[in-house]
Amino acid sequence: MNANPPLPPLHDLVRAYEPTLDGTVRRLLDYYDQPPGGFNYNPSRRIARAAFSQAVTQARVRAAVSNQGVPAGRAINCYPLSHGRFAFRRDLSIRVPADFLFVERRTPHVFWFQPRRSFALSELGLGVIASVFRMTFLIDDLASAGIELLDLSAPNGTRLHVQYTLETLPTLSDAEVTAVLQQLAQAYDAICVMQRDWVAEQRARRAKRPSPPMEPGLFG
Repeated sequence: MNANPPLPPLHDLVRAYEPTLDGTVRRLLDYYDQPPGGFNYNPSRRIARAAFSQAVTQARVRAAVSNQGVPAGRAINCYPLSHGRFAFRRDLSIRVPADFLFVERRTPHVFWFQPRRSFALSELGLGVIASVFRMTFLIDDLASAGIELLDLSAPNGTRLHVQYTLETLPTLSDAEVTAVLQQLAQAYDAICVMQRDWVAEQRARRAKRPSPPMEPGLFG
């Protein structure tokens, strides 16, 4: 029996949503069938916390993105934060991205750095992400924390550099969020019954992954 494909993380799963179930299934299949990415954002993600806290200069940030091993400096009022998990059905949970926690004016904030050019989400997608972030991270000791999302997508070829906060992210009703997540779950179920060897396909795509080039202008 073939294993089911892995669920995409929250930000990729939400991008697959379409108004109809058939459209959502097609978008989710596009995600699984896409060629391997040719760019690696890991260097920029590793330096993001130090850059945000102003522990290093912009010149050193650029150097760290372009060359492995440049010292990142010491972060100030920024703390590591692991990715979260959100169960939107008893048998389904997704990874919810987060990069670190920072404290400003004694208030903690969950920060997520989004560097991909092709990310651009709709208002509905941003609203779902905001809701899931609240349910995943803003609980217990962080119930009064804020959210900050730095979006560097480039829908028209130029990076946007948009900063979203808990106050500026779209607000959706529980019914709206539930409807989106239910349709995404139904689309995933439809894909799971397809007679495909998802493990073999994933291995084949990874084997074809090109060496990641460096992209200038990530922070510029």
